[in-house]
Amino acid sequence: MQKKSVVSAVTLLGGNLFLAIMERGDKVNYFDIYKAVWEFHKKYSKVRDSPEYWEQVDKESREILKGYHNEGFVRDLLVMIVMELERVGKGLK
Repeated sequence: MQKKSVVSAVTLLGGNLFLAIMERGDKVNYFDIYKAVWEFHKKYSKVRDSPEYWEQVDKESREILKGYHNEGFVRDLLVMIVMELERVGKGLK
């Protein structure tokens, strides 16, 4: 059985607008996804070893994911960012 692709198609429109057709059929601009994930990463890049910090990371990542209807592509990007924050956080201990 072939694994279902998260992004079923990519379309180039107007020379510079990349749209992803997501699992639900929604068309989402890749730039918007990357921008949301980058802003999240930038906001939490100064890792702190506190429960409040990690609660906020968890809360905001879930909000971003919910905003994109729990799409696998967005989830995977957020998981990678959180893993990187955890890696940096381990260096603080």
